[in-house]
Amino acid sequence: TKNCEKSNLKALNTCKKTRQTFVYRCHMGLVEVAFPLIKNEQIIGYAMFGQINNQKTNQSIKEKLLKFNNQIDEKMVNELLKSIDYHSNEMIKSEIKILEICATYIISEQMIEYNANLINQILDFIENTPLNQFSIKLLCDSLNVSRSLIYETFTKHKKMGICEYVRERKIEKACELLKSQKYSIKEIAYITGFNDSNHFIKTFKKKYNITPKKFQTEK
Repeated sequence: TKNCEKSNLKALNTCKKTRQTFVYRCHMGLVEVAFPLIKNEQIIGYAMFGQINNQKTNQSIKEKLLKFNNQIDEKMVNELLKSIDYHSNEMIKSEIKILEICATYIISEQMIEYNANLINQILDFIENTPLNQFSIKLLCDSLNVSRSLIYETFTKHKKMGICEYVRERKIEKACELLKSQKYSIKEIAYITGFNDSNHFIKTFKKKYNITPKKFQTEK
């Protein structure tokens, strides 16, 4: 129901903010648990379990059900309540620990696939972000990961630093724009995200041993 979705979304948002396991009651008064799956400082998912009654009596839940849906009678509610297990608070704590341990193991086993997915996300972000707007901070904020994880993952998979890779992409794009002969050197420097024309010229010349203007005229 929409109430369930709303309750679950609120729980996940709490997990995202606190990065901790969150135990709560749903709108029907049942105990539910949500906890974030974290790998290398990044939340990569969430795990949830619930629909548990930690009260020895079902009376309060029964009243909520009858009030929530006037189309079901007391007999139907009693049958429904039989399917809800009673778990003590201590039992719930133990179940949380077990699931956290299982989740940690699963994340560890899937680390190769996870890293592969992250590098693809990084490359897609670089490809789809205008070069004059790109920054490592923007990348980290968009993917919700730390700088150290970005640097580590990128270097591991691409055998080069991310800053070096972005610089190469800038030069490649600059070459395309120079060949088109539609833009001035100053405009190209801006489009490709260089601080200024002098920085662009210096970087380009270091790469090709030729100035951008000469490259443009010769092409």
